[in-house]
Amino acid sequence: MIEDKNTEILDNGRLMLQIAMKREVVFTACGFFSLDFTLVHSMLASATTYLVILIQFGDPGNGGVQTAATNFTTTQLPAT
Repeated sequence: MIEDKNTEILDNGRLMLQIAMKREVVFTACGFFSLDFTLVHSMLASATTYLVILIQFGDPGNGGVQTAATNFTTTQLPAT
């Protein structure tokens, strides 16, 4: 954790605790990008946008369920 030649810092427990508390922890995905709240925010924004687009293109009569075309015409046959 700390490289100290004369072990003065390693012997002082309170100083080691202070150094450990001030150290920032950073998670990365193999060094490509950091895994923090900006990633979570952008993922939620993308999912919300995707859901809004799906809802907009859904059929309002069926609650968003896509069905086959049901545009039939009926004609009355004359009675014989």
